[in-house]
Amino acid sequence: MIVNPVFIIGCPRSGTTLLFNILSESPELHSTGYEGGPIWEKYHPPSKKGWRDGSLDARDVTPESKEAILREFERGAASGRLWRRTNRIRSAIRRNPLWQRIRGGKGAVNVSSTARTANRFQHASLHAVQSLVRITNDLRSILGRERSIRLLEKTPENCLRLPFLREIFPDALFLYLIRDGRANTYSLMEGWRHFRREAGYQVPLPLHIKGYAGRTWKFTLIPGWQDLVDSPLEVVCAHQWVACNQAVLAYRDDWEAEGRMMTVRYEDLVTDPLPTLQRICDFCRIASDPFFEFQKGLPVVNAVSRPRMDKWRDEAPEAIARVWPLLEPTMKALGYETEPMGSVTDGSQDHHAPSLSSASTAPPDRD
Repeated sequence: MIVNPVFIIGCPRSGTTLLFNILSESPELHSTGYEGGPIWEKYHPPSKKGWRDGSLDARDVTPESKEAILREFERGAASGRLWRRTNRIRSAIRRNPLWQRIRGGKGAVNVSSTARTANRFQHASLHAVQSLVRITNDLRSILGRERSIRLLEKTPENCLRLPFLREIFPDALFLYLIRDGRANTYSLMEGWRHFRREAGYQVPLPLHIKGYAGRTWKFTLIPGWQDLVDSPLEVVCAHQWVACNQAVLAYRDDWEAEGRMMTVRYEDLVTDPLPTLQRICDFCRIASDPFFEFQKGLPVVNAVSRPRMDKWRDEAPEAIARVWPLLEPTMKALGYETEPMGSVTDGSQDHHAPSLSSASTAPPDRD
């Protein structure tokens, strides 16, 4: 039985994987080791609704799909004790110089072939662990050993599915991760271009996105995606950031008043991790002791390129400036103090980090 689950929601590339990897090590929480997109979309694929978008609401829940989704998560969920050990092994492998060369980047052995092989190996290893977890849980069920677990789940597309989630899990808690829209948009652009990341959706319309040569729609299938298939990549990514956050903002005030939602700034998480994690643990009603080690620094998770402060300012200032009018209203709604974008594109080398109410510098990209 799943009780008081914790859902991490936020735009893709906003740090949700980082926070998930950290909290998944809590012995008080159970997770499947990775985001639950395959489970949600096994029973509610976008194709079933004519590829309108990836959103779901309470009316989409059926008794059959609710029972199946609950069963899938109960079968696949393991305690944080297991994921803690798994994460340590994965971290050691990621730090290995040979593995880094195999994975790609500067000095890579062969980006086109070995990187794909390495990626398949990582997924196969995770699937092997998940299979063992399911076998163990099936045996527990056969032996009649019922258990109550607190599920931890992270799927960015769930920004568009909040009423759907509340219908299935009325006692759920939501950690809403937000990030500066300029940095998040640029990180999405990197993710779209990176062939090893995010398989995406095989949408029925051809994509002619300027700055992207792939055939799959990456990340969240937002409402109105059909109107963006001929747009520049930065426009697509900016719309994704706005759509994900606006979907959550529609419920945030009411759910925070109910004590069901907590907003977490990505910038706070990476610049001041221990106090931020303490607040998160208090909200989730779990012990913070397992996370004291992160005072030495947080892990680098899902980084497409080398983490660096304010990458968008150096690598895509003009592109971000072009979508700034789209980003600015949602930036203000999220509480970010904005700056005139002219200071970014005037050729000055004196770059300043965005002004935040709780962080004076923008952190490196870790998700």
